[in-house]
Formats: sequence, C-alpha cells, structure tokens
Amino acid sequence: MNDVVQGVPEATYGANLVVILDELRRRLATGRIVAVATPDYTVTPQGSSYGDPTRQSAAIRRNNDILRDLAVAREIRYIDIYDLSLRALDDRDLVGEDGLHPSGRQYALWVERIGPAVEALLGR
Repeated sequence: MNDVVQGVPEATYGANLVVILDELRRRLATGRIVAVATPDYTVTPQGSSYGDPTRQSAAIRRNNDILRDLAVAREIRYIDIYDLSLRALDDRDLVGEDGLHPSGRQYALWVERIGPAVEALLGR
C-alpha cells in the first residue's frame, strides 16, 4: 500500500519483491511462506486523501498482479483479499474509526480466508 501512495514505479516494486521473496525462500521452506494481496484503501472515506482513487485502485490491482505472479513462480502461496476490502463500499462497519484502515470485522474476514492456508502450511 505504501508503495502505491508513494508512487513507487511498478518495475521498482517488482524488483523489490524479487529480492524479498527470494530471500524468504532462501531462509524458509517454500511451503512455509504466504503472500497476501494488498487491500483497496481507496474505497474508504479517507482513501481519496492519498491520491486519485481511480489511479490508486488501478495501481493496487497491478501491484497485486505482480505479487501474485512472482509468488506463484516461486511456489509461494498467494492469497487474494482484495475483493474483501471492496465490501467496505457498502458496509462502513468494515472500516476502522480513522476512516482508512480496516476494522476488526474486516480483519476477521481476512483471517477466514488466510487462516486455512496458514493452518495447511503448518500441517494442521
């Protein structure tokens, strides 16, 4: 998310991810790593404070595609939560009190999606 807000070019974002993911693979077994998509903060009441929502949302989707492709190429489990963040458009209870960050309810949705993958990686 911060890379989008700060206008980090996609090529730089991708190059940074290569370093991060490759270092994780060097340190951990592939089956012990999970990559999680970036949620779309532009749908929150404060989202437009961080740039044009249309551009920012498109950049988040492109960065998520980059992360997914790099993770899959390295046999790292990729979990998409992007769609869950979009629910905040219709349900403001999914947005925290600051009007930007996810609420506990939204985090719970993420856990429902991420949890089973992590438990599987842990052999539970």
